[in-house]
Amino acid sequence: MKAQYVHPLLLTVGLSGFSTTGKAEVNAKNETTAQKKPVNVVFILSDDHRYDYMGFMNTVPWLETPHMDRMAREGAHIKNAFVTTSLSSPSRASILTGMYSHAHTVVDNTAPLPDGLTFFPEYMQKAGYRTAFFW
Repeated sequence: MKAQYVHPLLLTVGLSGFSTTGKAEVNAKNETTAQKKPVNVVFILSDDHRYDYMGFMNTVPWLETPHMDRMAREGAHIKNAFVTTSLSSPSRASILTGMYSHAHTVVDNTAPLPDGLTFFPEYMQKAGYRTAFFW
């Protein structure tokens, strides 16, 4: 069965802007180019809160989220994002693999991860990034 992907942007956002060799490269004109510095990527997956429960959204008068406000101000805030599945585990598996749930087979919150799934941090590791997971 051919895997169907949600969107290649999931990988290209984190993987663009750097070289995987770690060395100076030679272009088509045989000129040496300087190594580009890798971009820093921070991927935050927040669970069980409303889309507008962040201070910078100005929808909840008493809510203060200064660190999230700064990330939105200095980084990126995707205003119109959607998930492919309303359940937590299948949705996370789709976000981390770029695949729909019928392709990665995590279809409910109790289904185990099948062998052979590749999560996008693994692609980043192969490209020379150090990755971490915080719970």
